[in-house]
Amino acid sequence: MRQVEWNPNAPFHSLSAFNLHSRNWGYAVGQAQLSNAASALQKLFLSCKKNRALKKRETIIPYLENPKCLYMVAKGSMRIFLSNMDSEGVVCIGHLKPGDLFAEQGLFDTVPMQLATATFQARTDVQLLCVRHDDLQRAAQSAPSIYSELSSLINQRLGDTTEKLLQMVFDDLEQRCYKSLVELTRLPDALTHPRGMQISVTRIELAQMTGCNRESAGRVLRILNDKGLIEANGNGSQIVVHGVRHGIATALRQEVAPCA
Repeated sequence: MRQVEWNPNAPFHSLSAFNLHSRNWGYAVGQAQLSNAASALQKLFLSCKKNRALKKRETIIPYLENPKCLYMVAKGSMRIFLSNMDSEGVVCIGHLKPGDLFAEQGLFDTVPMQLATATFQARTDVQLLCVRHDDLQRAAQSAPSIYSELSSLINQRLGDTTEKLLQMVFDDLEQRCYKSLVELTRLPDALTHPRGMQISVTRIELAQMTGCNRESAGRVLRILNDKGLIEANGNGSQIVVHGVRHGIATALRQEVAPCA
């Protein structure tokens, strides 16, 4: 693979409405160039012009990849899960949407961490932008702000993980399930609905997000449905979460009884 010749001060043509965390910028950025206002990290991803496609349910384990790369989700959504090597247990610890990065840990470790084996699975068809670790480290010598931006994103990831830990410790199962459903409304494959947002999640996926079994997840969904917080039909995976728009409560939410 060729080395990237990169100049952070090189001129770029404009790309309107670009945002690292925009839900709509999508894979089209791989075919475009950025304005001078874009960050050094954003410019680096596009200058490398390397991408990777994943089909729905396809997985990637960054620790096992060669060469080691930093990935940005350009289109679609992914879930992050850990599995117990001694059993079939799986715990989903988060989700990624367009603009999110992963596989950054290897940039800072002098010795590979064999425990850093989180698996990233495509929830939908996914397009990734890729930057090799050595290309990024080389680029950071002329643009130190790259590491500052990475640190900010890692800090955000730590905050999300801490929030998930607090839910597991202090929230009951009903609260964890409801918050997990709201989390899924923030992903790009969630659809607007007259009463909120429609998402697609199986009972098994919900159980892996909340630390329970499939039967318990199904039972809680029936409770939330009876309370009017969601609309779940039978054993299907389509669920309408009432009173939210992309994770933010709307006026309709006021008509719904709070989660006990």
